[in-house]
Amino acid sequence: MLRLYGALIGLSLIWGLSFVFMKWLLPPAGIWGIVFLRCLAGAVVLLPILWWKRREINWNLPWKALVVVGIFNCGLAGD
Repeated sequence: MLRLYGALIGLSLIWGLSFVFMKWLLPPAGIWGIVFLRCLAGAVVLLPILWWKRREINWNLPWKALVVVGIFNCGLAGD
């Protein structure tokens, strides 16, 4: 039970601190600077994992359907 609560607290810290960091970064970096930094941070974290697991990944994905869903989600998220 303690492990579950620890995971919940860790997840809430990760989720909540991302908004705090965006608030702190907005004045000096601007909107596009935040977008760039978030994408860069994601790439720095995910690319080593992708390189490490490259042989275990199933690359036969429905790419056309994923692109359509991605475009649709971008359209929904836009103001």
